[in-house]
Amino acid sequence: MEIRAINSVNFQGRNLAKGNKIKTWALAGLLATSPLTTKAQVYTNGGERILARDTVELFKGKTAEALLIDNNGNYNTFEKFALSTLNSKPSKHKDLKGKEGYMKNWATQYVDTLVKVFTRIEGESEEYAKYYVAGPQIRRNALFEKENDKLISIFTDSRYKNIDGIQKFPHNRMEIPEKLFNELKDFLKLTPVKEEHVVKKPDRIGFDIEDNFRIIEY
Repeated sequence: MEIRAINSVNFQGRNLAKGNKIKTWALAGLLATSPLTTKAQVYTNGGERILARDTVELFKGKTAEALLIDNNGNYNTFEKFALSTLNSKPSKHKDLKGKEGYMKNWATQYVDTLVKVFTRIEGESEEYAKYYVAGPQIRRNALFEKENDKLISIFTDSRYKNIDGIQKFPHNRMEIPEKLFNELKDFLKLTPVKEEHVVKKPDRIGFDIEDNFRIIEY
């Protein structure tokens, strides 16, 4: 099936208003695809089908695949939305036995909530904002030989196994640009939007903001 116009697709049973398009996405040209046949493979949970996908910009030239996902067999609607990333870096892991190699890291972040985090330094009044999508996440890490792109090992929880090696995280979040956040807020109208306020001590300025999210539930 090919989705010829995003306006014909429902999200959780609700029609998108005609003309309600995300400005920077080529959504009208989204094509139905399967994670088993696409060249740029992404990973989803079992029983799910990717109905449509598009590439969106993140930070410093990095991109993510925006996925419309069906899980009830009705390919005219999508029940889930996710952002999927793929990173690759050189590796000298012992399994390569001295050969050149690289590690690929896949992550698919399902979007249950949009989160805007305001942070200020203790004793100061000025706040700065960061933007996130939050929900379940799945990951897969695999080692390849560079010469022939041969799969060497798949890693799970720091132990490598020659199985699918999918790691599941019930609650996670992924930072996105403000522009994409606003576009998703307009596009995924039924998705909750949260605001959080974080106060950081001056001696923690050098720490990543993620350290403050360990105990937050959503």
